[in-house]
Amino acid sequence: MDSKKIEALLEKYWSCETSLEEEQILRDYFLSKEAGNNFPDSAILFQYYDQEKKKQAENILSDREILDLVQQSESDQIVEKEKNEEHRHYLPWFGTLSKIAAVLVVVLTITFIVYREQVKEDALASILQSDTYEDTQKAFEETMKALNLISKHLNAGKRQTMKLAKFSEAEEVIEKSIVN
Repeated sequence: MDSKKIEALLEKYWSCETSLEEEQILRDYFLSKEAGNNFPDSAILFQYYDQEKKKQAENILSDREILDLVQQSESDQIVEKEKNEEHRHYLPWFGTLSKIAAVLVVVLTITFIVYREQVKEDALASILQSDTYEDTQKAFEETMKALNLISKHLNAGKRQTMKLAKFSEAEEVIEKSIVN
């Protein structure tokens, strides 16, 4: 075949513009012995494609092999089904036991929570019933100390707020003078 025609077909092939018939012409040419001399790179590529196509054809299973695989799969499924049937008689007991265990867990949890709350209430009641001071005069003195401390801090805060009030008044006077 003319090398110029093959070269033109290769350009079309690399531009993805060839038809199926033109690609077959290229395949036939590059699989022949004369192609390796003129276009060695393309010849290698087309020979590679042909080898891979043959490998795929070899890997395709025959009808007999497929039938054997299907029969083996069916027998495996039957064996698996028999195993499942052997273990099936344990399943009803497992479900019942798991339900009983769940109920026990819930009952124990509720009992624990109620008991814990009762202990807290008892401890709080005993604290509230006991007096801190045996002597009422000493309790009165301690209360007066606490109230004086609170009063001292409140008075300090009151002085600070008075300063802020003076600042606010001065701010209002300045704003009025600016506006007028």
